[in-house]
Order: sequence, then C-alpha cells, then structure tokens
Amino acid sequence: MPEKPEKNESDVVAKTVEAVMATLAPILKEISLSPEKIEAIRRPWVDPNQAETERKLREQMANDEKRGRAKNKAVQDACAKMGHRHPQDPTKNTVNIIRNFHDGQSRGICQRCLKIIQPLHWEIYYDDKDPNGRRVAIPEDEDYYIVRQLESTGANSGFGTAI
Repeated sequence: MPEKPEKNESDVVAKTVEAVMATLAPILKEISLSPEKIEAIRRPWVDPNQAETERKLREQMANDEKRGRAKNKAVQDACAKMGHRHPQDPTKNTVNIIRNFHDGQSRGICQRCLKIIQPLHWEIYYDDKDPNGRRVAIPEDEDYYIVRQLESTGANSGFGTAI
C-alpha cells in the first residue's frame, strides 16, 4: 500500500511544477536574451537632447566668460582710480616691476588687480595674406608712469615704497 501514495505524491508534484512553469513561461520568454536584445545592451546610450544640452552649456560658458571679463575690468578700473595704491596705506603702491620680458622693456604688475602695465610694444597677429603676420603697435598703458617712477627710484617692489 505504501507505493500508491508515492505515485499520487509524484503526480501532485509533477502537476504543481507544470502549473508553476506554465505561469513562469511568459515571464521567462520575456526576459530571455535574444541576439537583438544583446546588441541593444551593447550599444552605447545616446542622450536624445545632447545637441540642446551642449548648446546651453556653450551659451552658459560664454556668459560666464563675459561676466568674468566685465568683473575683472571693473576691479582693474577701480584699482587704477586709486592709482594702484595699497587700500590700508595710500602711501604704498601695489605695483611690482617685471624685467624679464623678451624685448628688454620693463613692465609692471599690480598685486591687487593683476593688471599687467605694459609700455608701447609690437604684437604680431595672424594674417592669412602675409606669412609673417600682421604687426600692430600697442600703445603704452595709461598707468605706465608708475613703472617709470619705480624704475627711476630703483625700487623693485611696490609694497613699502612711496612714490
């Protein structure tokens, strides 16, 4: 007698497994990897709005650069109005002399606004018609008198030096 219940138990287990597999078959078919799905997985993802995003970023960078240049010019103009003087002690200036330029002319740099104070000099710009470039005379900076005064007094650093 014990054999018959075993047969019934195995039939019950087989039917249960068959029912579970029938339920899982559509799910397994859906998640199976076909060659098309494998190719789609390997393909790199491309942002559909990439061009728009890049345009916005370029525009934002251009605006940031424009604002930065305007802010830098405002700081340099304010410093120039003070005569490149130290804010706590107006008898001291903030210009140092730079003597290692290739043309041998001294320049100055303000330590507060980082403005490079240049003499009359030539710059060469690209010109597609002339292989030697286009030479342009750049006029002397309006604050170059400070550099001349520092050179005439023999001072190297502006801090602590009264002009």
